[in-house]
Amino acid sequence: MSIVAIGSNMYKHYHRLTDDCQLMSCNRAGVNVDYFTLVVRAAGFVAVPYARQINDDVEYLDFLGNGTADIGWALRRQDPLLQGKVFFTLPVTGVTYGYVASEDRTKIRDLLDKLEWQGFKAVIWPKFRLQLYCRGDECARTIMAPDTSELYFASLAKHPNAVGFASVGDELLRSDVIIYNRRVKQLFITDHGLTRQPFSFTISKRRRDLIEPFNRAIALTSSIYPRIMARYVPPYGVYSRQQIPGGWHGRYSSLRLLIRCDLAISHHLYDHRIQHILR
Repeated sequence: MSIVAIGSNMYKHYHRLTDDCQLMSCNRAGVNVDYFTLVVRAAGFVAVPYARQINDDVEYLDFLGNGTADIGWALRRQDPLLQGKVFFTLPVTGVTYGYVASEDRTKIRDLLDKLEWQGFKAVIWPKFRLQLYCRGDECARTIMAPDTSELYFASLAKHPNAVGFASVGDELLRSDVIIYNRRVKQLFITDHGLTRQPFSFTISKRRRDLIEPFNRAIALTSSIYPRIMARYVPPYGVYSRQQIPGGWHGRYSSLRLLIRCDLAISHHLYDHRIQHILR
């Protein structure tokens, strides 16, 4: 059975669709499209892409809401405000929130106190929806970041009393403290006080019949999602204060070697699991 799938150009870092790489027919179309293709096949369907690209989030949701499309292949946060417009599948992954600070001035336990009592400000990741996590005067204690990740890190380096606020996909997060940017020696520190946000596929309210087969397929395959992500982006390195010869570079190189070994194993398991599912 064919279903109409819709995507959005808002999520370019999760897809690589081009005229030569189309939905359901390309092996490296981006992590979300690759995984969506796997889920569609495991659920027993064939996804037909909508006739044109969608660049506007409002239009994207409207097309799902009015039945123009049956399902969205872009993973979205399970926003309660959207539950009247779409169904959410089981979560595929999640996003964890925390803070970014330079290694040489990081006292992990003191970060929240510095933001609350010592006049430190939080630099916000580009296009981050800060209003979801702060209220009133809390939002005022921020330096809104410029439009690029490069300028985000530059802002952190420029302001000595600043701490970055960012999020990391769970498939990339191996520890509560990770090496977020090796070049400028910045770490990401998880804030367990902020609720992890689940991300799912969205289904049209007119296609309730798709919920059960897609949820079954996701339950069967969701453990593969991190391995698919690793084809495009490796997990962040785990940070440790343990001194390793060679300093920061030496420590990171050791972690990178470990990650490469893990990825080689993961890719083998991934290929084997895919073949089993698609038999």
